[in-house]
Amino acid sequence: MSRLKAMVKSALDDRSPRFLLATVALGVVVALLAGFAIGYKVDDGGGGSKRAKQTRSQRNGGKKARPPKIKEAPLLVASVSSLSARKLTVLDAKSKSRPMGIGRKTRIFATDDAKASDVKVGSRVLFAPSSTSKTTATEVLVLPSKAKLGQEVSAVKPGTSISLKTLSGTQVIKTGDATYIKTTTGKRTNLVKGEKVVVKFFVVRGRRNQATDVVVLPNDTKFK
Repeated sequence: MSRLKAMVKSALDDRSPRFLLATVALGVVVALLAGFAIGYKVDDGGGGSKRAKQTRSQRNGGKKARPPKIKEAPLLVASVSSLSARKLTVLDAKSKSRPMGIGRKTRIFATDDAKASDVKVGSRVLFAPSSTSKTTATEVLVLPSKAKLGQEVSAVKPGTSISLKTLSGTQVIKTGDATYIKTTTGKRTNLVKGEKVVVKFFVVRGRRNQATDVVVLPNDTKFK
């Protein structure tokens, strides 16, 4: 062991001070480069640094972003007031202006004459009740079976009555004196000022209306 120490001491004594300083400097540079590489790997791992994640969390108030609150509104029978690229404004029964957001996913329907035989089990319908009875229809609107509005028909007595599915069971609607109309494919060009429409819409965040379905009714419609 003493011989090994003597050999090491002899080797160091043979090196000049300039050589030793250069060796120390090289060691410092290598250590710095290694530390930088490790630090970069830690900072870049996992999709961003801890500080960046903390900043994003602070912007959200320390909470995860929540989806917007959406509530389905009752169907609205109204008349078209104006139309723009992203907004349909209608006037309700009290002539109050109701702006509705519309987009490429908003379904627009026109209407045509129909017959009692067009109503089948599985169809979806809307009806205009008479002024004297909520279970007597004056007009029946026949919708596509996959429509997102209306009630599903569970039974039919052509020209007499239809049975509709409800949350509590079944509702029988008398149709003896009713007229019938059905939906056809519509376009934005059908949304002309003054046209009466049925609008299905949702209220977003308690302040903005977004229309999902708009049915353009005939001029002599009994829907009010």
